[in-house]
Amino acid sequence: YNISAYEEEPAVESLANDKPLSADNEVYPVPADDPQATSTIQEADKMNDVDNQQAEATLDVLLLSIGKFAGSGVGSIKEMVNTEVEFLNFLDQSPHMLTTILDNYKDLSAGSTKDHLRALLATSGNTAIESHAIAQVTSDEVTIKTDWLDLLRDAGVHTAHGREVMLDQLQNFSKPGDLSNTLLAIVPQVLDTSKKQEVIDQLVPYLNHSDDMVRNAAVVSLSRWGDSGQSYVLEQALADSSETVRKTAVSAAFTSTIKSETIKSMLLNIMRNENENWSIRIDAHDALSSYTLQGSEYDEFYLFHQQQTENIETNEARG
Repeated sequence: YNISAYEEEPAVESLANDKPLSADNEVYPVPADDPQATSTIQEADKMNDVDNQQAEATLDVLLLSIGKFAGSGVGSIKEMVNTEVEFLNFLDQSPHMLTTILDNYKDLSAGSTKDHLRALLATSGNTAIESHAIAQVTSDEVTIKTDWLDLLRDAGVHTAHGREVMLDQLQNFSKPGDLSNTLLAIVPQVLDTSKKQEVIDQLVPYLNHSDDMVRNAAVVSLSRWGDSGQSYVLEQALADSSETVRKTAVSAAFTSTIKSETIKSMLLNIMRNENENWSIRIDAHDALSSYTLQGSEYDEFYLFHQQQTENIETNEARG
């Protein structure tokens, strides 16, 4: 149905008599309602209602399927992948249903189904998800913000506006989980040096937070944003009292661009330390492969590698 045929030309309002004027400023009478136009508009509304009902029915089926796979693991991997693809296609083709999908996400109880749906939303690349979630986080009417911070953590905040809003929100959170999710949500963006440093300066204080979950998130976030100029981040984190934080720092020493001779020395000490967690020592060994080692440094590196190989072979023999 083409309802554009019944749309009126915009009229210029007359200040003298408040009657519509035509293009040549001649007064013309307002036409009575066109029954055919009214009927056509009603038909279009009915079609939209049908489309929405079909979309909601399709969404219900997809959410049930996601719940079946996530909750019980019933079905083949192929069926699960097909359902995931159908859901992402549905989200792409029915953007008007996003609010309904996010309402479903919010209302789900914590568990594997909610986690699965959040993962799909995070990978969809739909930019409206970020703005919707941030609106919920900043709303005074939303008292529990965890669901939305979880979503932002997984999807990442990619817009400049979103980044500024989330940085401002940090001071409003006291729960370690909320602070951690916010820190992890602020993903790196291409910025000029001064602006980038402003972001880093706002994140650094959380390296000293009393909760190791927050400190760990700060190490992850800063290792993404930083470079060799922020070597102090890893130097501090490598000496943290928490194994979790130290392990994250050692991994970041391998994967990030943050490098320094001090970090290298600390990694060597961690690798040597028999009282340190074995997996952290292995990670330190791996991180040292990104440095130039000389003399005794290389000898220690090689001997540890041999020890690691022997341990693997012994465990396999026992298994």
